[in-house]
Amino acid sequence: MKITKVKYYDTKEHRNPKFLACCSVVIDNVLMLNGIRILSGEKGRYIIMPIRKSIKESATLKKNSEDVFHPVKQEYFAYMSEVILKGYEIYEGKGSTVYLP
Repeated sequence: MKITKVKYYDTKEHRNPKFLACCSVVIDNVLMLNGIRILSGEKGRYIIMPIRKSIKESATLKKNSEDVFHPVKQEYFAYMSEVILKGYEIYEGKGSTVYLP
């Protein structure tokens, strides 16, 4: 499954300074995944998958979050990270919002 397009969204108004951008990824020109976030941490830039916040029914009504989607294989997550972060460097430098790997 090849990433065929990545589109980046501006996040200048976000309250968290570690939050750099949000993107959508198209896989094999047939599947679009929205809401992938790019953050900056102590060890560099990284991506996180979109999450859905929910309240599980329990005695404590504890709030939980779960991934909306995520790669099952670590190798594919690494591939996604590499493509998304490479495109982000172009987005950051040239201002191009679409990256076609």
